[in-house]
Amino acid sequence: MPASNADTIAYLRSLPSIRERCGRVFALAEAGKLDYWTVDLAQQDKIVEFVCGLIARDFGTDYASIPPHGRWRHFVGGRVDPLLSAWDDAAVDPLEKARRLVDLMVTSVLLDAGAGNDWKFQPKDGGDKIGRSEGLAVGSLEMFEQGMFSGDAAQPCRVDGALCFSALFLYAMAARLTLARSTQRWGCRRSRQRRSPRRCKSPTRTR
Repeated sequence: MPASNADTIAYLRSLPSIRERCGRVFALAEAGKLDYWTVDLAQQDKIVEFVCGLIARDFGTDYASIPPHGRWRHFVGGRVDPLLSAWDDAAVDPLEKARRLVDLMVTSVLLDAGAGNDWKFQPKDGGDKIGRSEGLAVGSLEMFEQGMFSGDAAQPCRVDGALCFSALFLYAMAARLTLARSTQRWGCRRSRQRRSPRRCKSPTRTR
């Protein structure tokens, strides 16, 4: 392991560090020492067979037609396109545009703790309600556009960390997404069930 603080920080940000810690978690899983997960490697062949069966059923051998998995696809209906067009019309700098997209994607992924089978989001433009990750993605996109993550009224399309971790923000977010008490996998609710909340100072976004 690196000796100095600077070396330690650099190591913890590296891929070898991530792989090492994943290996530790996997070893604990194999030993049956995790609180919420178990691993049965004897089931691997069945899993591979199941996944290959789904691919064959839905795509045949046209593997190039399999869409890539990513958060962007969860914003169903091309909902990010109008935002990009508005930024183009406003002559937003390409680097600033990239910053905004990173803010949107990262925050949207972090909010996706799973909404369960019953919860659905009603988009502002009407139409059918949207469930699961797609519903949470569209809900987070609408909040992003409305400036709910931003501490700067003049720039709604940004994310400020300190704001996102405030109790008032969590309350407003829950109200915006109209979370039902029956939801089984909402991250904030799970956190309250498992441990007492801890106060921490969250850094603001560095631009």
